[in-house]
Amino acid sequence: MTGAAGAVGGYAVQPAKAAGLTVIADAADKDRDLVTGLGPDHVLPRGDQFAERVRELRSAGAGGIIGAGLMNAAVAAGVRDGGTIVTLQGL
Repeated sequence: MTGAAGAVGGYAVQPAKAAGLTVIADAADKDRDLVTGLGPDHVLPRGDQFAERVRELRSAGAGGIIGAGLMNAAVAAGVRDGGTIVTLQGL
């Protein structure tokens, strides 16, 4: 989940957790407490290395990413083969 501190990303974290998914979210330093309070399993630093950090947690990649942070192609490598990417803007 990129953009977890925003309206779309923040909304998506809680239903994903309620559905039993492992949620990995990003947060800028200033938003870390806010995002942590939403309940993701992992909070990663926001930035271009999001995909690599996801792969450190899940070597095969995440099953899907909601790209609400408009990072687009920078997050694609964090998704496993056959996974899903949902963005607010196209890749």
